[in-house]
Amino acid sequence: MALLCLAAACDGGGKPGGRPAAQARRAEPPKDRAQADAEMLGRELLDIMDRVMSYRSAHRGRLPGSLRQAGIDSLMPQMVRRFSAAGSEPVVTIAFRDLEGHEVKSCRGTSRVLEDQMLHSEGFQVTCILVAGGERVFTVPPNIVTN
Repeated sequence: MALLCLAAACDGGGKPGGRPAAQARRAEPPKDRAQADAEMLGRELLDIMDRVMSYRSAHRGRLPGSLRQAGIDSLMPQMVRRFSAAGSEPVVTIAFRDLEGHEVKSCRGTSRVLEDQMLHSEGFQVTCILVAGGERVFTVPPNIVTN
């Protein structure tokens, strides 16, 4: 009887503490190095955009003049964060400080990344500049927390 209870608590693979199929699928890093770079930069971009939009909400629809004004550092050990506005639309760019070992130089996005993240289960899109030249749009999948 105890074995049946244990089996019921496991996923289809019979492993204790198993994850649903979607989580198991996203637990492994992408094989494409450019996709992995875009996901790293994209998740940082999403976080910064969320903080910029929180600032906007708290300041009667006014965007910050800079990341510093929003209380956000622009330099990190691995990345540089940049903020600009295209009219009333905020634009956040995240770039690697050292390009060695990376295929993506930087990624940018607008507040649309937040909307896409909340409304679409497929994730959100960012436009990235490749180290080799040119631009490419990447889809950053939803961030699934695994135990």
